This record gives sequence, C-alpha cells and structure tokens, in this order.
Amino acid sequence: MDVFQDLLNYYGQNAWYVWEQFYKQFLMSAYGVLFGAIVGIPIGIFIAHHNRLSPWVISLANIIQTIPALAMLAVLMLVMGLGPNTVVFALFLYSLLPIIKNTYTGIRNVDPAMLES
Repeated sequence: MDVFQDLLNYYGQNAWYVWEQFYKQFLMSAYGVLFGAIVGIPIGIFIAHHNRLSPWVISLANIIQTIPALAMLAVLMLVMGLGPNTVVFALFLYSLLPIIKNTYTGIRNVDPAMLES
C-alpha cells in the first residue's frame, strides 16, 4: 500500500510534467502513423491496380517490418541524430506494412458487381 501512496503522491506533485510528456509521446505516435497513412494508402491503391508490383512492394514493407526496433532506432540515430524526428520516422516505417497491406487487400476484395455499378 505504501507504493500506491507514493505513486499517487508523485502524480499529485508532477501532474503537469507527466501530462506534458504524455502529450509529446502521443503527438510523435500520431504524426508517425499519419505520415504512414498519407504515403501508404496511395501506394496500396496503386499496387492494387498494378497487380505485378504488389509482391515487390509488400515484400519490401515486410523486410522493413522485420528489423528490430532498437536496431532501427540505432541506425536512424546515426543518420538523423537524436530527437523526435527520428522516432516519428521509425514509426512511419513501421506503420507502412499494415497500412499498405490492408489497403491493398481492401481494394482487391471489393465485389466486381459493386465496381460496375
């Protein structure tokens, strides 16, 4: 019970700081996924219409997805430096596969009768 009381005491004294850090982390995540959607949805639509490109693009996105997060951040820090842009770019890269794959699958599975109407 003493740990719980200490936790409440900490949040009571540092509520504004904790909220500020939460807000920064939320924005970095939102920007990474938003940029991923801005790039990934058009790519998914494009490869759905050009079916021969889909294995190549999805394979490339799969390769990016298999890189461990710590290794990705280490390499990106060497190139981009330390800061929020590095985190946003890493989240952007990791969000590409699900966005591209789901957009591609969604477009390919539309009923042909719906497309004609």
